[in-house]
Amino acid sequence: MERYLAAEHCEIGVGGITWYALYYMDGHALKGSAPARRVYRLLASYLAEIQRDMLSILNQAGYHALPPLPELKRQAEGYAPLRVTVADGWLIAAEAVGWARLGYRKILCVQPFACLPGHIFGKGQYAALQRKLPGARLVSVDYDASTGEGTVLSRIRMLLDEELDPELL
Repeated sequence: MERYLAAEHCEIGVGGITWYALYYMDGHALKGSAPARRVYRLLASYLAEIQRDMLSILNQAGYHALPPLPELKRQAEGYAPLRVTVADGWLIAAEAVGWARLGYRKILCVQPFACLPGHIFGKGQYAALQRKLPGARLVSVDYDASTGEGTVLSRIRMLLDEELDPELL
């Protein structure tokens, strides 16, 4: 998919594993025993420092990246229910908001169809996000072994070919 997008002269931004790991720890810091919640908060604090250092290096090298997860979560307030920890919960919405705030107007949300609750919750957010981000266009694509390449490419093509209102920048 990245080769296809690069051939179409698209700028590709992908959230990294640290955002997901921190999201996971954030959700687990809300539930379970007090000692377990404390451990998740400590691990998250440590990983958040590593993420900030990594992002600083990337930004200094001229790369665009999502903000650190705590900031990304703050940006998602009002866009997603931040206490929901079902599958990818609020992370999908937060990433879409983060990319839109970085100036990306066409956002392709790619996810495997492996977790039914995550799939339903994730897709359920797109219409509301689209209304709240009028200058951006979100398109979701299920990407797994059973999805035909033509189906995936046609969804991507629709996004790439869509003209967006320049007034909504």
